[in-house]
Amino acid sequence: MRLQLQKFNVKHVDFADQTAFDGGVLHINKEELKALLEADARFNRFDIELTHPGESVRILQVADIIEPRARRDGGDFPGILSPRVTIVGNGITDVLSGAAVVLIDECGNNCGVTHDAVGNTIDMNGPGAEITTYGKTCNICLIPYAADSVDITEDDFKIACKVAGLKAAVYLAQACKNLEPDEVEVYELPPTAEASKGVEHLPRVVYIFNMYRYYLKDEFAIYGHTYSWFPSVFMHPNEFFDGAVVNPYLNANGPSPATIDTHTIQNHPVIKELYQRHGKELCFLGVIPTVAQLEESSVEMQANVAVKLAMSLGADGIILTKAPGGSPQLDVARAAIKAGELGMKAVLILDDIAARSPDGKFRANGIMYDDPGASTIVNTGNCSEIAKLPSVERTIGHHVDGAKGELRRIRIALIGQGGQFGNTHTVEVEY
Repeated sequence: MRLQLQKFNVKHVDFADQTAFDGGVLHINKEELKALLEADARFNRFDIELTHPGESVRILQVADIIEPRARRDGGDFPGILSPRVTIVGNGITDVLSGAAVVLIDECGNNCGVTHDAVGNTIDMNGPGAEITTYGKTCNICLIPYAADSVDITEDDFKIACKVAGLKAAVYLAQACKNLEPDEVEVYELPPTAEASKGVEHLPRVVYIFNMYRYYLKDEFAIYGHTYSWFPSVFMHPNEFFDGAVVNPYLNANGPSPATIDTHTIQNHPVIKELYQRHGKELCFLGVIPTVAQLEESSVEMQANVAVKLAMSLGADGIILTKAPGGSPQLDVARAAIKAGELGMKAVLILDDIAARSPDGKFRANGIMYDDPGASTIVNTGNCSEIAKLPSVERTIGHHVDGAKGELRRIRIALIGQGGQFGNTHTVEVEY
């Protein structure tokens, strides 16, 4: 499979009479985009607001972030926008690099201790912007308002919001269909049986991508279908870049930790890094997605199936990342231990969740296991660290009293902070 990403570097976004990309500027016909989104009867209307890096703006209640991408031959987000499920990861896809569709949603009755009414947050200036990817992108913010007969806490509305965000992302990227890109990235891997030809001396590596477990009943995750539990599958890495996988809606300010946003999946840093090292330091075979489980027996079963699949592919080692939250540590640890038992090396990339007591000191260990069979751990820091955000002039999202003022947010609530995959924007300094 060979995927050619044609990248158009966006430096500014504005509203105009026609949606077009020209000279680094993405012009958007606001009324045309609104009409596309408001065609769904579950919405009363959409507000659309634009933000740029450096502005004194705070974006509230972020449900997902999607990079505008559109395949030249169609079939975008198969199983979701395209009723005919096509295989993606092959062909040409246009990318509005530096732009992001930011989907906003009220948390309804799902607010928890971690995710209050402010929800997942993006600051466009100050320390909050430095921590996250999306303080550095030109953001097209979609604010949905439900029709009078629609309950915003129901699954059906949440799913409709996600579909709207994906529609907007494709609509915007289609503005580049007949243009020459600023740069081109090519991602290509041969069939697994041929992957190690010429590089037999290099270790064969599989990436096990642990995804979140809490999906809405009819929600899509992989090729338009819920992926809550079934035996692990093997996927070509290009599929993740090209719309086969989107994040679960739990990201929308629920009581559990934020999930991995779709923009991050489209630009998956671990997969990109493995591509860069392929043929030089390792032989990259592909990706096995799994889902974090609730019951111990299910954790064991998922680990057994995923590791057995990696072994059957001839892997010498596996890279593991976990879903957000604490308990998924046990899922990836079990897989790492099982890999060791079967003669494969395993490396885990994970953040920890070290809680503070009222006196400000850390009292809880952020790692939930200490089995030496789990091999090597790359720690990306404490996602419970507190960031102090200064006041801003404007907020985008549904009205929340006090949201313009100074805020204290845990790092995981600053969506795009990157702790799950090691692509963080923070470093540790020892004084």
